[in-house]
Amino acid sequence: MTEIYHSRIPNPDYNTLITQYDNNYRNKHKQGLSRLHKKMIEYGYTLLHIRQKGFRREDFREFYTSEKGFDNWIGQFFSKMKKADIIFDLNNNRPKTYSLRGIHLDSITEQDTASVTSENDLINIVRMIMLTEKPQFHNISVSFWLSDDTLYQKLVRMYHEQSQGIDFNKSNKQITCRIDKQLGISRTATFLVYPNKRVDIRLKCTDNPFDFNHSGILNCMSVLLTASLHLRLKTVYEIVSQEISEWLVQSIDLNHDSSFTDKSNSIRTKHLFGISAKVDELSQGKIKVYPHKNKDTDETKLRVEYDNLSTNVVMSELFGIVEEYNQDLERERQKEIQKIRDKEESQIQDMLHKEGDKQYQINLHKQNSIEICSRFFPTVECTCGYHKF
Repeated sequence: MTEIYHSRIPNPDYNTLITQYDNNYRNKHKQGLSRLHKKMIEYGYTLLHIRQKGFRREDFREFYTSEKGFDNWIGQFFSKMKKADIIFDLNNNRPKTYSLRGIHLDSITEQDTASVTSENDLINIVRMIMLTEKPQFHNISVSFWLSDDTLYQKLVRMYHEQSQGIDFNKSNKQITCRIDKQLGISRTATFLVYPNKRVDIRLKCTDNPFDFNHSGILNCMSVLLTASLHLRLKTVYEIVSQEISEWLVQSIDLNHDSSFTDKSNSIRTKHLFGISAKVDELSQGKIKVYPHKNKDTDETKLRVEYDNLSTNVVMSELFGIVEEYNQDLERERQKEIQKIRDKEESQIQDMLHKEGDKQYQINLHKQNSIEICSRFFPTVECTCGYHKF
């Protein structure tokens, strides 16, 4: 596998760096780093060590709680950090990446997945993406029950009147109604309405997943309610059901998308079709990995996905699942950081031992040279360079 990160000089630990950064920031801005700034810098430090390449501005979105104004906020943060010589540009192309001053990255290239030859290589690629790229979810399927079958009867009549976007399945009597207005880019809701008063809603949103956090769940709930409103306007019928927090989540797909994109659809991403089956085998069907091409941006990313993650919980319980999943991820990240730190410490110790062994050999050679010269050439000027007669 192509090496993407190599540091010949062991990197300093985070505590050493943050002390230096705090002093730099104080000299430039007359005050020390805030708690939030330190958390963001530590996150950048984590990404550099785990991802093994530079971080992007988008990586820090989880630190911004508002829906709008992120670009301006993160721009101010990077400007202050660069002025204090804490963050610097790694490249000038797009997407732009950055690093922290004092972290030694001798070579930074994209992972060449076309050269994957072993199961361990494959596992490492999947693990790297899952640990460094934010979790998201898509392909949501939820269901709820109505108090009567009025909505179903209305949709049946509309179908016979050849209303647009409504289909009827004669075998199971299911009515399908598609809503794609005002739901955001690449988000379409499909309503499946049954004669037994059950309603299913399916949101694909494959090209525009929701973030797998509290904000993402609230955003998803908002989209579901918006879709329900459009169905109400379409049918001129007020849908009465239990609260959305009590809707049953049948399944979702949980995904981590790679940070690199590939507009050329090169052999690197095409090769992943061949190894996808191996991932499926290694994970016992729990994980899929494949190149996903976004129809709107024409970008191809490597997607690691938990396919059809069955939950069978109500919407309100998703918040606990999200919290637990992200805590597990953070624990795994910390383990990975500790492994890297242990490896760097081992490298330092090896260097010290090698330097000590080298000095021992020099001293031994020096002593042997003196003894040989003294024994065999007692009256001749010595040329060994270690002593004089």
